Amino acid sequence: MIRRPPRSTPKPSSAASDVYKRQLLCGSHDFLSFAKFNPEKENTMCKIFVSKWILEDKKLSYIVEGDRFLHHMVRYLVGTMIKCAQNKINKDNFKVFLDKPIKDAKVFKAPGNGLILNKIYYEN
Repeated sequence: MIRRPPRSTPKPSSAASDVYKRQLLCGSHDFLSFAKFNPEKENTMCKIFVSKWILEDKKLSYIVEGDRFLHHMVRYLVGTMIKCAQNKINKDNFKVFLDKPIKDAKVFKAPGNGLILNKIYYEN
């Protein structure tokens, strides 16, 4: 199912660009702060291989590849990065969510419209 993308695209700020350029998300992290809390979920560690934004033909796309994803993880990441781009969250706070994860972190969830699961790769 393809939904219509959001009407406006945030303009990247220098702080947000720094977050994206530094590839803060790449590597192994505890993504508890960026997931819908589930008391039955014991392991919230994920390894991110690719995390990048691409602006092409006035369309902003976020590409993420990892070994697994938690419930709402990508929506929380995208929403929080957009708030960072709008200077409503600073890059240091974003990094704290990765370094010291908590279950009730003040992160932002992107709306489901415009988010598309493109491919799934499986190990042989």
